[in-house]
Amino acid sequence: MIPKIIHCCWFGGPKPKLAEKCLASWRRFAPEWTIREWTHDELRLRASGAGVDTAFFEAAIAARKWAMASDWVRMLVLWLEGGIYFDLDVELVSPIEGLPEGEWVSGEWTARGGVWMNPGGGIALEKGSLAAKEMLAAYSKLPFDPKREMMPWINEKLADTKLRTLDPEATSPIGVDGRLRNTALTVAVHHYAMSWATPWQRTLRWFSWHGMRGAVDALLEFRSLFARSGWLALLAIVSAILLAVASVAKGFWNGLEWVDFHWESAALFLRGENPYRWFLEGRLYDGVAVDATQAPSTIAFLLPFGLLPHGAANALWDVCNLGFTFMFLLFMGRLFFPRGGGMFLAFAAIFLCGVPWRVGMGCGQHAMFSLAFFTAAVWAMERRKHWLVVGALLSAGLFKYTVTAPLAFVFVIRRQWRALVAAAAIHIALTVVMGLWTGTDPLTLVRQSMEVGVRLNQSGGDADLAGLASWLGVADVWGWAKLGYAVFGLAIAGYSAMRLLGRSQKDSSLLLDLSVLAVLANLVCYHRCYDLVSLAFPLALCLTRCPAGVRNVLPWALVVNAFFLLRIDFAFGIGLYNPVNFTLHLLTLLCLLT
Repeated sequence: MIPKIIHCCWFGGPKPKLAEKCLASWRRFAPEWTIREWTHDELRLRASGAGVDTAFFEAAIAARKWAMASDWVRMLVLWLEGGIYFDLDVELVSPIEGLPEGEWVSGEWTARGGVWMNPGGGIALEKGSLAAKEMLAAYSKLPFDPKREMMPWINEKLADTKLRTLDPEATSPIGVDGRLRNTALTVAVHHYAMSWATPWQRTLRWFSWHGMRGAVDALLEFRSLFARSGWLALLAIVSAILLAVASVAKGFWNGLEWVDFHWESAALFLRGENPYRWFLEGRLYDGVAVDATQAPSTIAFLLPFGLLPHGAANALWDVCNLGFTFMFLLFMGRLFFPRGGGMFLAFAAIFLCGVPWRVGMGCGQHAMFSLAFFTAAVWAMERRKHWLVVGALLSAGLFKYTVTAPLAFVFVIRRQWRALVAAAAIHIALTVVMGLWTGTDPLTLVRQSMEVGVRLNQSGGDADLAGLASWLGVADVWGWAKLGYAVFGLAIAGYSAMRLLGRSQKDSSLLLDLSVLAVLANLVCYHRCYDLVSLAFPLALCLTRCPAGVRNVLPWALVVNAFFLLRIDFAFGIGLYNPVNFTLHLLTLLCLLT
């Protein structure tokens, strides 16, 4: 039987306010229990009288490793008197009688999605417990190392004792993302105050609990990889990092020098002018050509930049593009690399080293804005967020609709009708507002934006039929473009209908759907090389699923060609990029569909 005693200890200075708050909660929700707050001298005296080796404890105190000292204290006091031990950052939120009878140890969620034992969140043992005795014996044989990570060792030893592990909701309902999951099981909340932690560890915890768990996991995984890798692997890791850093620096620097993100269109809209008319009439704004190829509802997202001078707006957009890149990698990691690890690091390095991302940064293009919010919308859909949230994120994700509109069919496949309607309604409303503001019929604005796009893009893209026709020397490529829109548009609709009618909404092939739609998007719409960042989805598919045989070779060939061989073709003027890219897209599409 567990005695009605709550044990705790505190070393290293005055107790913080959280500790006092937790002590008050114990008195409130466990009024019949005795609270024992152990001191250093008392612990040393009781251990000596019981013949317990205190070497580990004294070494931890001397090294000011308070958490390691507390680990040892738990086992000593429970072996001596029995009861429940809580760290002083555990707050009772309901009567302690809600905890189970008998011996147990608190469970907590891990970054890898599992549950392990954390006695700091609570451990209940009988007086003279065999589990406590075995743990004290293990401590007596453990050389003290101030750099040792104790939790893996504690879990290994506690696992041998066969103690019952509580559901995390019982005493440790805060997950690795910082969210409190309070349920009917919850009796206490382990706040993870980390009073013992270094500034580095607290910084990691802050990033982890503020929506950046993927970045933290990637960093920790990298440190682990670095520690256990041979020199060849280390050379590869360091080379990948240096190349990625160089690519990011080059893209960012080019973006500072010249950025084409439609600043002039946003500035004109703010003045109540129609930027499409300015382009069609050949007029300049502030000495800058009016490149108004985006739809009016998407330029509305850029209006804040139009308030700034051109140079300041350029610099701010360049910085924002880095932020959009980080946001994209974050949500890709959460969606398709939930365990982080080397594969996610490889994905990020290949993506950042690729020509499409670097050129897009240098040109100030909008693909990263679109992909960042699009992946956020997909993540929100998968996490069953409110449809208005999904729709709002998707509306921003459709900023560069030539990249993400075909990808948005994944929301059709998963029957997200309300979110799609919300996204469409936002764009319709923005178009109407822009029309009213400029005194132009909204439909005329949309038509003029398309006309501008056709005039600026006479030669087609780098993967579509129009681009192939231009390479073959066809004078008027738009007949081919229309054929491509019709054929591959039907293919997108047909694939979506097949998936919608033939598979369940909970089908696990989200990444395959996005990969197919990304390849189709490049074949359907006008895309220059910077828009090929959408091939990040086939890249993630290659790294996470790795299908055997030719089904592995073709997607990899497509990604390598688009991300790296493109630069070689341009540098040497080979001139084969368009037909090779089109062919690889088509073959990869057939490979993925079969």
